[in-house]
Amino acid sequence: MQEIKSRIDNEICEGLIVICDPHLTSIPPSSRQDDYMNVVHSKMEKVIQLGNSLNLLPLICGDVFHRPVENSEIVKNKIIDLFYESKYIPVIIPGNHDLSSAELSRKDSLYTLKSSRSCIVGIKSGPLAKIQMLGHENVINVGIGGTPYGQAIPDHVDWDFQCDYGIWMTHHNLPFSSVYKEQAVSNFKEIQGVDEVFNGHLHHEATDVKKGNTNFHNLGSITRTKKDEADRTPCVTIWKPDTSGCERIELKGSMTDHAF
Repeated sequence: MQEIKSRIDNEICEGLIVICDPHLTSIPPSSRQDDYMNVVHSKMEKVIQLGNSLNLLPLICGDVFHRPVENSEIVKNKIIDLFYESKYIPVIIPGNHDLSSAELSRKDSLYTLKSSRSCIVGIKSGPLAKIQMLGHENVINVGIGGTPYGQAIPDHVDWDFQCDYGIWMTHHNLPFSSVYKEQAVSNFKEIQGVDEVFNGHLHHEATDVKKGNTNFHNLGSITRTKKDEADRTPCVTIWKPDTSGCERIELKGSMTDHAF
């Protein structure tokens, strides 16, 4: 498990900026009629800049790419360069669109990002990193982990340090207000050692669900890939340990995508 430090100084992180489902690609989804690649990259760029300005660690809950193998070196190099510009190294789990098989492999483009050391990518379900954050009155130790798409969400997590707060990423068909009917549905459950779960995959905003001491969040995606998502507003989520709940940041104006 990696200890995350600021790339430019020794400041303590103040929270998280959670990004779901960027779906980067040089070949736009069929329903998109705009300059898709540059629109999505521009949004990612602004979100990373926002995170830098607020001392937030980026988490990406899967589907960095729209296809497992992205053939455009431009797309891959631009996102690698952007991750290097992040004040804190982004932590990522693979989504279904990132995987050409059951588990992330060297032929997948997300593995290329992992190999570039521009980000931390979890291949197997488990703890990934630890970081210090500013809490209500003092500095707390936060553990970060995740479960890639298709793997089992754990019942408990054993951190290898004194963890004051556990954060988990998922990319699962959890039973929020809408699910994919053709996919198996994972169940909500308390995860011992985990306080907050951020889920990607479903793209829509849904009401939080609490099981025991574990809060599940599904606040929506940064990118819209299908025409039936046209009425949704792209968003990211800010979470800080010194506040209650999550702040959903809608990406409007120059930060949104609206052409279908």
